Amino acid sequence: MDAFYQDLKHAWRGLLRTPGFTAIAIATLALGIGSNTAVFTVVRGVLFSPLPYVESDELMKIGGFIPGVAKPELSGSPAELNDYRERARSFTDITAVWPLHTNLVGGDRPVRVALGVGTKVVLSWNGWQRHFGGMEDIIGHMINIDGDPFEVVGVMPRGFHHPGQPLDAEVEMWGTFDMNPGGRWFFRNFRPLQLFARLAPGATVESARLEMAKIADELRVEYPQSYPEGSGWLTGVEPMKTEIVGDMEPVLLILFGAVGFVLLVACTNVAALLIARGAARSHQTAVKMALGGNRRAIMRFQLAESLLLAVAGGVVSVVVALGTTGLLRNFAAAYMPRAELIEFQLPVLAFSLLVAVGAGLVFGMAPAITASLTNPLSAINEGARGSGGSHGWLRDGLVVGEVAVSVVLVVGSGLLIRSFDKLMSVDMGFDPTDVKVVQTYLPVQIDPNEGACRQFPNRVHFYSEVIRRLEALPEVSRAGGVSDLPLRSVNGLRFVLEGEEVAANERPNAEFRVVSNGYFDVMSIPLLRGRQFTTFDTPDVPQVAIVNQAWVDRHA
Repeated sequence: MDAFYQDLKHAWRGLLRTPGFTAIAIATLALGIGSNTAVFTVVRGVLFSPLPYVESDELMKIGGFIPGVAKPELSGSPAELNDYRERARSFTDITAVWPLHTNLVGGDRPVRVALGVGTKVVLSWNGWQRHFGGMEDIIGHMINIDGDPFEVVGVMPRGFHHPGQPLDAEVEMWGTFDMNPGGRWFFRNFRPLQLFARLAPGATVESARLEMAKIADELRVEYPQSYPEGSGWLTGVEPMKTEIVGDMEPVLLILFGAVGFVLLVACTNVAALLIARGAARSHQTAVKMALGGNRRAIMRFQLAESLLLAVAGGVVSVVVALGTTGLLRNFAAAYMPRAELIEFQLPVLAFSLLVAVGAGLVFGMAPAITASLTNPLSAINEGARGSGGSHGWLRDGLVVGEVAVSVVLVVGSGLLIRSFDKLMSVDMGFDPTDVKVVQTYLPVQIDPNEGACRQFPNRVHFYSEVIRRLEALPEVSRAGGVSDLPLRSVNGLRFVLEGEEVAANERPNAEFRVVSNGYFDVMSIPLLRGRQFTTFDTPDVPQVAIVNQAWVDRHA
């Protein structure tokens, strides 16, 4: 260790005497290690960090789905929740949440909040701070949600979040509601619930899926009207983490692999620099060996120099990673689940230093081997050409490897850019230029006799009046309404053409949306044939629909 310490001191002095070389090597390593650290921070937060629940690996999302055009979402009804609780042995407990957009009333203006329905509520920490200023006497306080009084009975700890964002918004309140047999919500075909379950000891995801499929078969036999033959209704079980992360896992792993290649290129560059540096001082190395210096000591000195560069590059990379992580977190907040967990913490710092040391050993081996294989007599005779042609294969190999890895990165980047360009140039079928979105959610009171917005004519009148007032604004040329924004997944609707006899299980499925008369003009969606909706298309007259050309090509 004393000899290695002395090597570190001599190597450090040598690096200080060549500031240009040292700065280039450290900057190269800092970029490679920093990019890896930043992406690792994202991967760790999104993929590797456990969910903030006790024994989170046991948590599952369960339910039924009907395969359609969009990715199916697992959901269930209160009746199905009761069936699963009675029949499933793969779970120790099953619970449900009904996520709703609601309106918190009582302040300067109504505030939209995400809520699990009920008559008593528990607030999230963020909701408590955001809407009530963290008031100390909040417990027992009555609040107004959608015109109904709710009593606050608790506040969740800071950092607790509802799994996922079922409403594209953070759930800020939870309540209880009656899901017992005979209750007002106890329907079999009304499936607004997210069902969560915890695996029983000895149960696996596969065994739970088999049991749920068996229960589905039993329910189809017992309730044929609710699950008609050919409806396609199936059950599913997904680990909670898989359900939350979704399709982001392969994307992040590919990105992690790509920055790994970047680090490999950086190490190859520094190794080539060190070999060139070793060639310039090969005469000095040969003299040391001629005076009795052994090859092991030469290799040790080269590795000491490499480790110093690597550690220095790792320290600088922390600054690079901090800045890059902030940019990635801001970008990921709108597109990636669990983005709030992307933080530069102690494990990330340990990863950065570990990568730095590993990189130092990797790129330090090539110059160390080259220096140890130097022929003292030949090096002294050839002067500055101490590396000799006999070891040129190592430099050539590094160059070939670097070119190969760079080609892979360039080709991959080119394909990625090309794919992104194609995605950006895809004709979406509408023109979003200068189109603004206003989202509103009508209050749904618990008592249907008091909830004016439960009545269909009242809802139609409200939205019609909103559209009329929007169109009256001088900044607005046209306004329209749609039940779900374009490009968002919605449930499919099975249909059959008039006059055709098609078995229920063979009927095609299509996504559908409810729109106002004016929506197509707002979105600049051209009408190819027929007519658009008008104010005369009311529930009292035969129903009409508008289909797209893809539907016509496939079914007409």
